[in-house]
Amino acid sequence: MRLGRPPKYSYLSHLLITVGVLLLSMFIFNAIGERLTLTFWDIKVSDLDFDMPRDLEMSEVYALKLSQLMFGLSFVFTAFIATRVFRYRLLSFTALDRGTLPVLVLSAVLLYVVFTPFATWLINVNAALEMPEKWESVFMKMESRSDNIYNALLQQNYGPHLFVNLMVMALLPAFAEEILFRGVLLRIFKSWTDNIHVGVLLTSLLFAALHFQPYKFLPMVMLSGLLCYVFYLTGSLWVPILIHFLNNALVIISQAIKDGGSAPEFLGDEFQFMEYIVIGSLVLTIILIRTLWMRSTKKIELHFE
Repeated sequence: MRLGRPPKYSYLSHLLITVGVLLLSMFIFNAIGERLTLTFWDIKVSDLDFDMPRDLEMSEVYALKLSQLMFGLSFVFTAFIATRVFRYRLLSFTALDRGTLPVLVLSAVLLYVVFTPFATWLINVNAALEMPEKWESVFMKMESRSDNIYNALLQQNYGPHLFVNLMVMALLPAFAEEILFRGVLLRIFKSWTDNIHVGVLLTSLLFAALHFQPYKFLPMVMLSGLLCYVFYLTGSLWVPILIHFLNNALVIISQAIKDGGSAPEFLGDEFQFMEYIVIGSLVLTIILIRTLWMRSTKKIELHFE
């Protein structure tokens, strides 16, 4: 144990406090959301059935989007309360008050672009994995329900509806998830283990698990890992927020293009990158991360007392 460094169990207490606040916040904001949807549209979102695909009425779509808004706000509220309990300011603890070099922002965007073919291939690999028989039906139901909710949210995805979707389903989740996972949890895990790589792994496993999409678990772990390293190497939370937003927005815009009936081949559900592109994507991703690691002067100190 280093002089002046708190014992590891104190970091465990930080983690347990954060998780406890998160669960309480999700309950409170869900209750507020239910009350609002009942007031505005006489709809209780928890009563909606998403076990099978179906078209929603517009009032149900609005209620679902408000529910998603409240869910995202519960993450932001958790980060605020947890950092206050730790006796830190939210902006400084999460590095929201820090900028970075434009070249690092551009490098991070390039890194995401290069990473995309490998991530797309990983989605197909994960989807093809055989799950344990006793868990397969449960996992398939979780995945199906998640897909049905997402498709319901995109039921209206044109004109002003597209803008609302980008705000509620791309920008807010990017900000809320980054402030909690990269801004708070990564710092806790890194301080607890005193190893950035283990911290990234633990953060990414938790990030993927809380999305409840077992057939997208591996690509989510990899995406989270990329976002963690981007945060660490650029020193500003705004950069992974940008990358996360781009990732979410591209999915929404791609769906809007497909709904319009003029989608190019690479946006099709059956499209797959050639093997050499996937291999090149992985190799270039590693090279770019290594280059940023060697040359970045903005690495953030994630340890806290």
